Amino acid sequence: FGTYSGSSSGGTVTGLGFKPRLVIGKRTDSSANWYMFDRFRESGDALTTYFEANNSDQETTYSNFTLTVTNDGFTTGNFSAVGANGGTYIYMAFA
Repeated sequence: FGTYSGSSSGGTVTGLGFKPRLVIGKRTDSSANWYMFDRFRESGDALTTYFEANNSDQETTYSNFTLTVTNDGFTTGNFSAVGANGGTYIYMAFA
């Protein structure tokens, strides 16, 4: 569990000590939905399929809305819901 800030290249979280299989997060400094990315349904490390936890829509795939898992954390694209420049985010990551 933690926080991160977005930048012109997205957001970055390191130091988790594991490669995440599920990441749930939300922007806290403006209105946004909860996002959920997982490596159970999508192969590789660049994840573009996600759910919005507080929305009844089906899963969505959007190439600009990206989360890339690393061996020690994750990075996001520069998209308002996951990594906008100057945005503040909370997250939960699970192995």
